[in-house]
Amino acid sequence: MGLINKLNMVIIVILVCSCNNKNTHNIPTDLSRLDTNEHVSEIDINKQITEIPELLIHYGPGLEVDGSNIKIETAKAGTASWSYYNGENIMSWEQCGLHTLDSSDYIPIIEGQNKIKISFTYEPDSYTVRYWPMKYLGDAYTFEMNFETMDVIDNIIIIPDEELGYVFEFSAVWEAINGISELQGNAYYGFIIKQ
Repeated sequence: MGLINKLNMVIIVILVCSCNNKNTHNIPTDLSRLDTNEHVSEIDINKQITEIPELLIHYGPGLEVDGSNIKIETAKAGTASWSYYNGENIMSWEQCGLHTLDSSDYIPIIEGQNKIKISFTYEPDSYTVRYWPMKYLGDAYTFEMNFETMDVIDNIIIIPDEELGYVFEFSAVWEAINGISELQGNAYYGFIIKQ
């Protein structure tokens, strides 16, 4: 990628983050649209997840056998939004990150694995998985092209055959909090599997 393309990418990322990064942390949201405040009283404040969950990647020789010799890498969310109820208000914020294809310095790199298991520190209601061959690493211009999707069964990912490896992106969604907000949150996570 030439210098001009890299500069254009930096400008685009800055503009997108500036436009979308609404720092609404600690700004109350109007609850008047609720039918009653009974919804609010039903929420256990101690069970509210106040931080964006992390993606955990489990791998190692005992993954399928006895669970021994398992290593765990943690992937933190890149671009994400999150809301929770603090007892008085809905607290919301957004964070902006680089696309997974441009994040190799910030995401876990796992080598020599053909199968991994994933989990979250707080399970989402749903997630989707996209992946790109390693040759697209550093080329976020292709993020809407050249990817494959993958169904994950029992949180196990079988790594497709590829000599170099893949860049994976998870898009996770957490549904509403007892009708108080439309969506508790969503987040993107990335990691690399190299052969």
